[in-house]
Amino acid sequence: MEQIIISLREKYFEQIRRGEKHFEYRKSFKNFKGKIKAYIYVSKPVAKVYSYVILSEGIYDSIPNILDKVVSKDQVDMLDEIREYLKGPKKNKKFGIALPIVEFKEFKPQNLRYLQKRFDFQPSPTWIEEREYPELFEYLDSISR
Repeated sequence: MEQIIISLREKYFEQIRRGEKHFEYRKSFKNFKGKIKAYIYVSKPVAKVYSYVILSEGIYDSIPNILDKVVSKDQVDMLDEIREYLKGPKKNKKFGIALPIVEFKEFKPQNLRYLQKRFDFQPSPTWIEEREYPELFEYLDSISR
């Protein structure tokens, strides 16, 4: 299974942790088939990696269709926030992605400073592929079993 690291704000991580968020929304995302293991880097002030989600193939669709089909079933109270996020700074953006979360698992927290020192890891606001930090992914895989 392909592996990546995604960055999330603490608010959205906590929604996943509590089982309230069933989709990860992205303005753009890499194409993949099947499932993908996405380690979650919770951004500052937390600044740790200590969980992963398994995502299944994304729903690539128009923003109105994603809002009607997915958000209305998942997080209707956040409809406006998700709409604005998917549009981003380009107000004419028409498409977005909803990635179903099929599994969630936590493991021992890995502090950003430690990961930077040991693997020269620099988080990204979007995602990081395994080929960029193979030793880091090997390490995360070994501690997350």
